[in-house]
Amino acid sequence: PMFIAVLSMLFLRKRYSLMQCFGLLGVFVAVVFGVLPSFRHGSSASTRPFFALVLGASCIFNAISFVVKELLFARYSVWKEETVGSVDDRGGAGLNVFI
Repeated sequence: PMFIAVLSMLFLRKRYSLMQCFGLLGVFVAVVFGVLPSFRHGSSASTRPFFALVLGASCIFNAISFVVKELLFARYSVWKEETVGSVDDRGGAGLNVFI
């Protein structure tokens, strides 16, 4: 959720409320508190920071796909209203993704 929120603010110009930002901060704090004990060298489930960073950074690609999908749907919706009109072939309004 953190990467998606940042990318949607940058590319989609989305704005988040204060409560949503607190929710994202809560998720971040929970992840940090959940991962920190595994970095202790004496624990039985210790991990290397490099691999934890690689795992966390690999989520950026999923976030990019979400943001690109939303961007394409928004642009297609605007294009359809400008060129075809807001009514589809069956007389209904909306975005028909099956064409």
